[in-house]
Amino acid sequence: MSNEKRKVCIFGSQLASALQGNAIGGAELQMAMLAKTLADHNIEVVVIDRETKEDFQFDRNIEIRSIPGWYSGIRGLRFFTHRVPNFIKTLRNIQASLFYVRGISYLFLIPLYVAKRTKAKFVLAISHDSELWRFQERFKVFYRKNSSVWDWISTNIPNEIATFFLVRFCDVLLVQHEEQAQKVTALGKKVILLPNMFDPRIEHISRNKSNGNIVIIGALSNRKGLDLFLPVVQKLKHVTFEFVGEAEDIEGNRIKEQLKKCPNAILHGWLNREDTLKKIASAKALINTSRMEGFPNAFIEAWALRTPVISLSVDPGGVIKTHQLGYLCDGDIQTLENLLQKEVFELDMEHIQKYVMERHSAQYVMSIFKKYLL
Repeated sequence: MSNEKRKVCIFGSQLASALQGNAIGGAELQMAMLAKTLADHNIEVVVIDRETKEDFQFDRNIEIRSIPGWYSGIRGLRFFTHRVPNFIKTLRNIQASLFYVRGISYLFLIPLYVAKRTKAKFVLAISHDSELWRFQERFKVFYRKNSSVWDWISTNIPNEIATFFLVRFCDVLLVQHEEQAQKVTALGKKVILLPNMFDPRIEHISRNKSNGNIVIIGALSNRKGLDLFLPVVQKLKHVTFEFVGEAEDIEGNRIKEQLKKCPNAILHGWLNREDTLKKIASAKALINTSRMEGFPNAFIEAWALRTPVISLSVDPGGVIKTHQLGYLCDGDIQTLENLLQKEVFELDMEHIQKYVMERHSAQYVMSIFKKYLL
């Protein structure tokens, strides 16, 4: 692909905010870093952010586009009267050679349609292991207890239909680790393992002497396993736990109220990127209590900052065990509790930092992107 035709369109929400350093979700952070990395390699990037209300030039090679009339019209009807036609027009006017989306949403069917009509490449990046599960598994974990009739009509059913079409008709499917790749190889799709990259700002964060605290990054919710972890916080009163994240549902708010009663729990809410990285850098260890993930950004950031990682259940692609990148508790909460009481963690942090610098740097990710996608 010649240089003059290298135009990549990235679509999502809250991407303008993420580009400015205020990413909340891991997907938004990775999309923002990808946009900046592509731009640094002189590739024109157009970011469509449905949350932004006006177009502006972010830097020399990154343009932020809004979708006109996104919030106009009658609710329930405006999707068809305003959103779809204006979105299609915006996508067509960009004249991109590649459309990139991350995760699963029925909205992504629109750039898929435009890509097919304009003979552009449509790239779908998996953001979470659950996106490759069978419907029955997603129903049990996400839908059964947490969905109203309106949720089913407005979101769940459209997203399930979209999953079928997006996975089968994308030109390239990007996965985060080997286990995801193995699940989709049978579909006969072009599957590329494109690892998450670490935040370049890490290079400017100093790893000071540990403050002895344990840091947890992510939303306060049962899905993140905090219902299992709360009793550990209540029991280990001599250990200080710092939580970076906010409640995202009723159960999360219940956990938050319980944590407020623990004198050894510090609730920061969401922090900006630099402050989040500083929390990881100064911690004795970073822990993950989730039941399932994609490839946690916090793991990559902790490895790059030489902060030990302890995971209750998640081992993306088996890399923690295979490459000795931290402690994996195999879902055993007692093992996690025992580890949290260790004075010293016996990990080769130099080896771990070298691993992440080689396999999760912007340069490495860009080399794969240019080789297979541009």
